Amino acid sequence: MIDVTIATYMRQVQEWHPIQWMQIAKHTHCSFKMVRICREGTVHEKWQQAIDETDTQYVVVVDDDCLVIADGWLEAILGELKSTPDAGCITPIEIKDRETFEVYFEDRNRLIPPNCPTLVESAWLPGYMMVIDKERTPGACVDVNIPHPKGASDVDFSLTIRRAGFKCYYTSKVCVYHPYKNPVTEQDKLEAREQYEYLSHKWGKFYTESLNQQAAGTIKLPDVVWRKQTLEDFQYLADKYGI
Repeated sequence: MIDVTIATYMRQVQEWHPIQWMQIAKHTHCSFKMVRICREGTVHEKWQQAIDETDTQYVVVVDDDCLVIADGWLEAILGELKSTPDAGCITPIEIKDRETFEVYFEDRNRLIPPNCPTLVESAWLPGYMMVIDKERTPGACVDVNIPHPKGASDVDFSLTIRRAGFKCYYTSKVCVYHPYKNPVTEQDKLEAREQYEYLSHKWGKFYTESLNQQAAGTIKLPDVVWRKQTLEDFQYLADKYGI
C-alpha cells in the first residue's frame, strides 16, 4: 500500500470541485486519502495547513481547479519521486487551454517530443500541483507572512526544499488540466511587486537568481493566446476524449 494524501486547498472556484474529485477517483489506482482545506485564511495559510494536517509520507498539494486527465498519473509521479533520491518535489506539466488540451490527446509528440527528458530540474515549481516526500523534506514549509492572499507560496516553498539540499523537478510523464481563467490586472501586478520585494529581502540572490533559472529551465509548450476557460470547455473535452 502506498501512503499518500491528496490535499486540495483554496476556495475560489467551487463549481469545479465535483469534477476534480471525480477525475481523481477515476484516474488514481493506488490507495490514497483526500483532505480538503476549506477554513478561512490566505492561500499561504491553507497550503501550510494542507501539509501540516497530513500524516502520510507522500503528499499531493493541489489547487482545487486542477484536473487529472490521465490514468495512473499518481503512480507515475510517485515512481519518479521514489527513484530520484535528490528529488524533494515533482510537478506535472500544466495544460491551460482547450487548444493545447486537444493537441495533447491527438498528437502528444507535438506537445512533448519523444526525446524530452522525463525529469527537468527547475529552480522553483508552480503550486497548481506538487507531489512531496515529507520524510525527505520535513522542514519544508510555506511562509504565511507573504503579503497578499494569493501567489508566491510556490516559489517560497520550492526554495525551502532546495535550501534543505533537495531538487525540484517537472515530469514530462504526466500532464494536468489547470485552465486559465482570468487576465492579470494592474492590482495583480502591484501585489506581485510587493511579493517580489518581500521574498528578495528574505532570500536575497537565492530568490532573484532562481527566477531567472526557472524561466530558462521549464518544459516549453506551444504558444497560444489564452482565453478564459469554463466548465463547458472541460465538459466538451471530457465528452470528446472520454476522460
